[in-house]
Amino acid sequence: MKAKTAKSSDGDPVSISKWIHKFRQSKDDHTWWTTFGLILCLTMATRLYRLDSPDHVAWDETHFGKMASWYINRTFFFDVHPPTGKMLIAAFGYLTGYDGKFEFEKPGQKFDETHYLGMRFGCTMMGAALVPMAFITVWELTHALPAATFAAAAILFDNGMVTLNQYILLDPILMFFIMGAAMGQSKFYNQRHK
Repeated sequence: MKAKTAKSSDGDPVSISKWIHKFRQSKDDHTWWTTFGLILCLTMATRLYRLDSPDHVAWDETHFGKMASWYINRTFFFDVHPPTGKMLIAAFGYLTGYDGKFEFEKPGQKFDETHYLGMRFGCTMMGAALVPMAFITVWELTHALPAATFAAAAILFDNGMVTLNQYILLDPILMFFIMGAAMGQSKFYNQRHK
């Protein structure tokens, strides 16, 4: 039994293998931007889905939320980490109406009327930026659309990354700056070809 092929507008058969070959060899801006746009849409869909769940303190949000509250309230404390990550979390909260009064005592504590989503959203967006940054980094290094798409998909569909990005944690902030350094290096490296 022969595989079915569709006919294109000029009468040539179009098969999956021809489409894949065209995608692999594509230097077309339209294909690049379509792929990049699809990756961005999928990134937003996977990262922002149920951002408000759970509606209680989860895992290490106890520590980082508490320290963000201390920064907002200008309370002196000894911080074992460099302060940038927690200061960014505090900024996300402050800019979205969080007043720093929630105590973040233990995991499972209900947020109730606390404006916690701003801090989660900020961390989520920094984590979501990893996907397009990976795409651009690999594109800059290889100029191969399948390689860039695979790199982005590996991060996009990693369940651990989706989970880490949805909480008030330092991990997405740290990974954002690491990926930003890698992307900056790859773009800098390519300047010699211009």
